[in-house]
Amino acid sequence: MSINRKPVPVRLDAGELGLYLLALGLWLNRSLAIAGLLLVCWQSWGERERLWNNRATRRLIQWLAVWTLSLLLSLGAGWFYAETPMDAHLESAGRYWLLALFPLVGLQLKGEDRRFILVCTFAVLGFVAGRVEHPDVSLLASSDPWSLKQRVGLGLAPIAMGFYAGFCAVVTLVFTPRALSLMTRPWQRAVVFMALMIIAAFLLQCMVISLSRGAWLATLLALAVLIVFFLRRAQRSQGLLMLGAVALILAVIGWFNQHAIVDRVGHELGVVQQVLDGDLAEVTAGEGAGVKHSLGARVVMHQYAWDLWLQRPWLGGGPAAAQTAMRTADIEDLRYYNDFHNVLLNVLVSFGLIGLIAMSAPMLYLAGRMLQAVRGGVLAIDVLALLTCAALMILVSVLFNFRVLNFDWRGWFLLMAGAAVGYLLDRGRD
Repeated sequence: MSINRKPVPVRLDAGELGLYLLALGLWLNRSLAIAGLLLVCWQSWGERERLWNNRATRRLIQWLAVWTLSLLLSLGAGWFYAETPMDAHLESAGRYWLLALFPLVGLQLKGEDRRFILVCTFAVLGFVAGRVEHPDVSLLASSDPWSLKQRVGLGLAPIAMGFYAGFCAVVTLVFTPRALSLMTRPWQRAVVFMALMIIAAFLLQCMVISLSRGAWLATLLALAVLIVFFLRRAQRSQGLLMLGAVALILAVIGWFNQHAIVDRVGHELGVVQQVLDGDLAEVTAGEGAGVKHSLGARVVMHQYAWDLWLQRPWLGGGPAAAQTAMRTADIEDLRYYNDFHNVLLNVLVSFGLIGLIAMSAPMLYLAGRMLQAVRGGVLAIDVLALLTCAALMILVSVLFNFRVLNFDWRGWFLLMAGAAVGYLLDRGRD
């Protein structure tokens, strides 16, 4: 005799709700995102033993403890040099330390594809909603963004919008085949496919019109990973369809923005030639913090950061030392900037070589453990593709900009690094 079993309902606990609020509010409403993160932390406190009982995450927590110790040492250095008020050092140290919360996010993701995909979906929805509701959204239709008085960010810093738009486009594209597989009728698949491609095109246009060369590079690298992913799909016809759609979208957007792309890529070629020739002393930052001087300013500020680091190579000048150095720079044009537009240089100036090693160690350990998990075939191929793309894009953003102290970047990092921890907890057991 057969027994009819009722389907077990999926229970939405506080941690899962927090994940979705964090993702939805990340680029839409900061208060909503903070509320979500607090829910995640509250739920994780009751489940903290899971992190310690897993050998891989226990070692990760130990590395994070070492990094915390390096933050304290840097605070001591800031107090010793007394060049920046201690409240500024404390605030910066707290913002840096919030990055260490990513294991708690992983604890709530639980290595479940469903949760991870929903988190990514809410992040995309929040980003799109935040840009569409902005009063300047019509600027996306401008084929000549150089003619505008300022770069377009639609509520975000332009370079930030570029990176996040590129990431959201990658999310949309990588999970399109999975979305199509849920449809039972051809017309449903056609409608869903067209809707997702329109969203991807909108996101890629946001990325291009940001005029961020770093975001362009990061997105192109991620799309290269997606090409490999689509070519390796079991359903080759579906993979070819996706490749064709991506190629068509890129061709249309490239044609529409051709003048902006050519001008932006070709701008400051003289600076590039000076760098290649080794004439760094001839490079100037230009006047102000405008687009026309961004590459030259980076070269000058990177030299300045290098000189500062050599003065205090081990512990740096304190968590807020980089910001103080920019405000008091001898080069007037650098005073328009708040940071060195490079996370590694900011960390070297603020925390020294010891701090950089301590901050990098948990990330390198997590990457190594994830590589072992990948070799074991424990990740779905689309999840693996997205995490690879996210890692590439975060790495490029670290080299091209400094938004570590901004909540929008920290939340992005927490979700992606947390996803890796979640899969280690659930599938990478020792």
